[in-house]
Amino acid sequence: MKLLDFNLETTTSGTDLSSESSFDSQQILNLQEEIKTLENQLKDNQSSIDLLKNNLQLTTYENEQLKQQYDDLQKKYDFLIKDNHNLTNQLTDIHRSSIEEVRLISILFFAFIFLFLSAINTYNHSCSIIKY
Repeated sequence: MKLLDFNLETTTSGTDLSSESSFDSQQILNLQEEIKTLENQLKDNQSSIDLLKNNLQLTTYENEQLKQQYDDLQKKYDFLIKDNHNLTNQLTDIHRSSIEEVRLISILFFAFIFLFLSAINTYNHSCSIIKY
């Protein structure tokens, strides 16, 4: 911003304006100083605004990165939950089939014992018939 320049001209119309002129000159100097101060404040404020804009852009970028990371983690979490559910189902199926296999083995074992005892009983009965 360009500072305002004031040209002081005094006119004489038969009265002494030097004290009034001096007062006006002082007011103008004071106003020029105030303008300089305001211009400096404006520059400082503009610098602060620029810095805040930059910080906002950086924060926005970082926020977007964090959101992307969160979305990626959420996808991994969902996948792990689904995988855990599938593994739990597989484990349940294996447990059920193991129980079924134990039952079947038990049945076969008892059937074998029964047949074995029946065979021994038949053999003993055969032997007793042969003896008589």
